[in-house]
Amino acid sequence: MKKAKEVAGLPVIDITTGSLLGNVQELIIDHRTRKVAAVVVGERAFLKARTEIIPYTDVRTIGHDAMMIAGGEAAEDPRFETMREHGVTGKQLITADGTLAGSVTDYAFQPADGQLAELYVISEKQRKSFAVPVAVVENFGRDFIILRNDYQTQVRPLNTAGEHTPRRLVRTLETRAVEFALGRPAGSTVTDDEGAIIIRKGQTVTREHVEMARRRGKLAQLLLAAGAGEIWESMLDVKDILTHLQDKVNAGGQVLEQATREKMRAYVLGKKLAQAVHAPDGTLLGARGDIVTENMRERAEAAGRLSQLFLAAVAADVQAALDPVKKQLREIFSKKEL
Repeated sequence: MKKAKEVAGLPVIDITTGSLLGNVQELIIDHRTRKVAAVVVGERAFLKARTEIIPYTDVRTIGHDAMMIAGGEAAEDPRFETMREHGVTGKQLITADGTLAGSVTDYAFQPADGQLAELYVISEKQRKSFAVPVAVVENFGRDFIILRNDYQTQVRPLNTAGEHTPRRLVRTLETRAVEFALGRPAGSTVTDDEGAIIIRKGQTVTREHVEMARRRGKLAQLLLAAGAGEIWESMLDVKDILTHLQDKVNAGGQVLEQATREKMRAYVLGKKLAQAVHAPDGTLLGARGDIVTENMRERAEAAGRLSQLFLAAVAADVQAALDPVKKQLREIFSKKEL
């Protein structure tokens, strides 16, 4: 199986020509067949946001380092855009008897045919993460995913603490950039690849503009036009920095060199956590915003979660370091408007 977040960002290569078509931006799910229907491919660079949709039937293999396709002709099927708007990730799950189960953070599928296999769910109420087999899903709705009432008999716990710290941080920073742009006038007109206007120069940025720009692969251009582009652009390196750090930590596995472990132990003490850290059995070791104490550190180390505690603390420090930059940019743009 492959997870959607493992596939996101992979280079997409035409196996027949050896051409790089771009990178995987997202997967489009057909709720009716419960399969990956298409792949959104686009440039990763900040100002090159051109995207195209390629049917999943063109995908030949999904390897560790790239997605290989044959043909690679962009699809014109309007149904793909409708499917894209509905999505899966981020949706809440609720049972047929009206009990909320949590929100989807990721999902797994079979690479051979795109068939969905599992949904990865976080329950803020229970402070646990778990996998739900797609077999217990009664309906993929427009706004909610409906589960069978007995779904809990089929779930399995997940040890996901710290796995996606870089992505979570980047999403948080993206949210801040969007909030900065909302209510500000656009400094230039933004259009999609077909020339259709998303927002005109002088118009005030609304959430409708943001969502339209996101769907059409022009969110970066909209934020730039609203004066938040510099914030967005400065955040692009954060993912690379934290991903590199996380890879170094994960490379050590459960057995870290003693010198590295001691440096981690010293670093985390007194730091604020950017996200919750859980033990393998789902027990909460530290909540988002908590300050790391000696007791918390010892409990995390005993549970084999020192690495995750370290990454959560690093992410919080990066967020804090960016706040003064964001404040300065706000002041600069405010002065320009006077």
